[in-house]
Amino acid sequence: MPGVYTGWPRRLRQLILFLLICLAVVCAGMVYGAWSDDRAIESDTGRAVAAVRHVGALRTAVDFIDETGEFRSPPTGLLYPVGLEEGQRVRVEYDRADPERVRVEGRRWTLSIIPALSIFVVGLLVAAPPWWLSIRATRRLRENSETVTGPTPRGEVGM
Repeated sequence: MPGVYTGWPRRLRQLILFLLICLAVVCAGMVYGAWSDDRAIESDTGRAVAAVRHVGALRTAVDFIDETGEFRSPPTGLLYPVGLEEGQRVRVEYDRADPERVRVEGRRWTLSIIPALSIFVVGLLVAAPPWWLSIRATRRLRENSETVTGPTPRGEVGM
């Protein structure tokens, strides 16, 4: 069919591949961010006991007094807050150079690997059906073009 654009399945696969690469970069950024925060905390560690003030879906708020006697309540919340409850007292480690960077004592960046991989796997599962459909569409377009124009003879060159 002249004038009909039949390259959409290939373009769809390119888009899916681009989005998966972007997702992989985001997931790697999640792990790198956690590693970077831990590295900063471990370079100049301060320790305190914090009170868990609020546990939300996106942020866990804590209050603590740092080693200089200053009251702290990090606006970004606590790193690695899984399993904490409001009113609980928990030991924390923080970066003395940036006391707003706080994590639960004993928890490390490796806790970010499973969520990052889970997000990427879900992305793969979401991308698989359209990828498969684009491959099927490519096969059908090839079959249709062969039935319209006929198969090319094999072994003959330049005719």
